[in-house]
Amino acid sequence: MRGFRCDAFRNIFSSSFRVHIDDKGEVKNMPSKKKKGPPLLPRITTKVENKCVDFPCPYSPDVYKDLKVNKTSVPSTLQVGRELGKGSNNRVFSARMEGEKEELVFRVPRRRSDTQERGSAVWEFRHTARASELGCCPPLKKCWISKHSNGEWPSGLYMVCKRYKYDLDKFLSGKKELTEMASEKRDKIGEQISEKLSLLANDSLFVFDLKPSNLVIEVGEDGKPDVRIIDFGKDFCEWGVKHEDVTSSSPHITMVRRRVQAEYQSLGEEEREEVVSHIIFACMLVVIAATTTITIYEDRDKHKLDKEGRKKLNPVSPLAKKLLDSMTNKNLSLLMELMRMDDVRGVFKHYHGRSWSGTRRTFRLAKGVER
Repeated sequence: MRGFRCDAFRNIFSSSFRVHIDDKGEVKNMPSKKKKGPPLLPRITTKVENKCVDFPCPYSPDVYKDLKVNKTSVPSTLQVGRELGKGSNNRVFSARMEGEKEELVFRVPRRRSDTQERGSAVWEFRHTARASELGCCPPLKKCWISKHSNGEWPSGLYMVCKRYKYDLDKFLSGKKELTEMASEKRDKIGEQISEKLSLLANDSLFVFDLKPSNLVIEVGEDGKPDVRIIDFGKDFCEWGVKHEDVTSSSPHITMVRRRVQAEYQSLGEEEREEVVSHIIFACMLVVIAATTTITIYEDRDKHKLDKEGRKKLNPVSPLAKKLLDSMTNKNLSLLMELMRMDDVRGVFKHYHGRSWSGTRRTFRLAKGVER
């Protein structure tokens, strides 16, 4: 069993359920007491509940029929600015609330939503609101769902949240000063990513569309980076808690729970759930580490770094390498089984290419080994 002495990594790994480090610095695959996020509010039924405890959402009231309005209308107090970017499903604008200085982001659907029957917009709201409550995504300020389009504003989920200046993609492949900053703050960024993924995993929130552009960063006046995760759409995110809502579905987490129950019959229910969290966390860390390695490699002509320099720039691969090297064969098998499920494997194929999307190849990418 390989050990390591780095205090930064020691603090990360010894402070959560992932691994245990003994007095000799040896890594042991023994989950310690699980860190729990804020307690769940009363069980969600078909009604959408306002779970943004720290950041109240006036436009996401308790009752689902009030959240779902007949026509899209932007609040008169919201001043919408220039378009910042767009993805396959959404556009993002800068925004401010009238009379306030805080910079916000206004996310709107790109096209008319045809997924309301499956409850996709409602579940994305639930995932995002819970992640905001856990402190894993930008604080959610306002949120509403529109059933009908109105001119340039189509139907779907609308969200207003705090704006973060950079994303990890820009840090890794942008201007020279950003790349230098990323190198200086690599360990702190890695700690932040590890902490946020731990909170999600402990809360049974599994996100597998993780890439550098989906991690936003704000550097405070004290120089410390604050990393948050964005994009909790239903197609790439599951919340493995029990719901009466018929649209509730978490096939990946359900599979892991069944396999853990079969493999760890001697453990109690709480201990088995910690193993489930461990597998979910490992999968998320491997995904973001692998996509980060690819991003740095593909942008090598921009930042002009050699192979060793690119390796030092990656904030996630050292953590993924130490975690994978410490996992037992049984847990590695469970992790590989999760990664080979169609939806998760589809993400690897999309970002890595079909010929590079094998599970073991993904492990090597997660450890920082370039193609």
